[in-house]
Amino acid sequence: MLIAPLNWGLGHATRCIPIIEEYLAKDWEVILASDGASLSLLRRTFPDLKSHELPGYDIKYAKDARLIIAVILQLPKIWLRIRDEFLWLKAFSKTVDLDLVISDNRYGIHSKKTHSVIISHQLKIKSPVFEDMLNRINHKMLNRFDECWVPDVEGSGNLSGALSDIPLEIPKKYIGHLSNLKKVKSNSEEIPLLCILSGPEPQRSILERELKPILLDFPGAFLIRGLVNEESSADEEGLHVMGFADRKQIQDLMNRSRLVICRAGYTSLMDLVLMDKKAILIPTPGQTEQEYLAELHGSSLQFRAIDQEDISTGLRSLITSSSRWDLS
Repeated sequence: MLIAPLNWGLGHATRCIPIIEEYLAKDWEVILASDGASLSLLRRTFPDLKSHELPGYDIKYAKDARLIIAVILQLPKIWLRIRDEFLWLKAFSKTVDLDLVISDNRYGIHSKKTHSVIISHQLKIKSPVFEDMLNRINHKMLNRFDECWVPDVEGSGNLSGALSDIPLEIPKKYIGHLSNLKKVKSNSEEIPLLCILSGPEPQRSILERELKPILLDFPGAFLIRGLVNEESSADEEGLHVMGFADRKQIQDLMNRSRLVICRAGYTSLMDLVLMDKKAILIPTPGQTEQEYLAELHGSSLQFRAIDQEDISTGLRSLITSSSRWDLS
């Protein structure tokens, strides 16, 4: 089996980890393929598996809320990368006898000769401009696969909402929430606040700069910077800062935490629900999927949402009031 997650934040790679482990448990030979931080993470997690580097999309992200516009302007480049990864798989398939191809949002990783599955919760693209056009393109590319696996559940407990509630020409299967973390009882000291950064630059660094002065007001808080190749760890005036946390570390920290602050990414939501953790969601500015998910879940008993531009004025009060959310 070849499994290839998109390198757009770490969520696509992390949610593939339980799928990889499931197939390994069934004695499948699993081959990894991705690029950038996603490939680095998979290689760290599965050092004994064969892996290959795919063409990177090299998307340039905006410093403000015009992210969706910036991505639309780069559609020709994205299309070329999709073609490149399709051609890579065509050549690779001549050297390896594949029985199954699983792509997590990489639209070029499919083959007419091999059963091809795409993992996606975003069957409908939210966009302030050209939404109909973008969705026609999206559906055309999705329907090139043999089936679509949606990492969600139908009915009660559904997380993706309108993003996945549309029909496709190919079979669509809800496979449940995916997480590489497990909820376990911890006897270690409780953490008042755990902040996990993720996502593309420059927004990851911008959020870090906004959050640090606030986190310093809560002694014992942890900040995970989300840098895959950064092994540093330090205490800064009572704030514990880690460059990167592997699965074992982040599972331990999350089990011990009273409150989590993170982006409103879909994989983060799945982790939080399965770990039963309260969280403050900060959607990446201009990333319409995260903005939709933050709005959808941001007033529940478990989550609150705040825009990045409102952090300095509203985050402290959200943190201090979190113990009363379930009484609202």
